[in-house]
Amino acid sequence: MLSSRPRPTVDHSALRCRLRDPKARAYLHLSGRGVTTGTTYAWLGTPRQADRLRTRAEARGELWPFVIVDLEEV
Repeated sequence: MLSSRPRPTVDHSALRCRLRDPKARAYLHLSGRGVTTGTTYAWLGTPRQADRLRTRAEARGELWPFVIVDLEEV
């Protein structure tokens, strides 16, 4: 039986962020490797996913120049 209660709404766009290299002024590519200058092919995810990408890159010994950028700042 389905509930007749309304489902809570969550603004998922508020949970999203991009990763940007401030020196290169470029965004992390959506593949998770490399960079792109625009947002069309830029990675988009949650802060938790961004932290996971950073942790994995550091475990591989790669430099991680990216910082989290809110979508409002893009």
